[in-house]
Amino acid sequence: KNGQKAFVFKRSQPVENNSPEKVSSFEKESLRHLRYYPNPNHGKFDLEFYLNTEGDTDVRIFDPNGKEVFHESLKKFSGEYSNQIDISDKGKGNYLLKIIQGDKSISKKIIVE
Repeated sequence: KNGQKAFVFKRSQPVENNSPEKVSSFEKESLRHLRYYPNPNHGKFDLEFYLNTEGDTDVRIFDPNGKEVFHESLKKFSGEYSNQIDISDKGKGNYLLKIIQGDKSISKKIIVE
């Protein structure tokens, strides 16, 4: 009515994860100093973090369609990570940065303009 729009939000039941390996987020003392800048960017950005636990670690980036566009595997990694990542050839959009170590992970949004 009168040019107004109404939105209806429905809640759905959460999906049960029956997998024995549940992924949880890093505790504050495990992953520190997470920085990714600039954000928004033009496809090139710096990623820095510090992990005080040792383990096989993956840095992954997924495009807006869920396709992996960057993957770096770090065996038995702990300590400081610093890298300039270039996904400028992948196009504009909202990308998902995911850092995974064992059963812990964290996800952040990267905006490419």
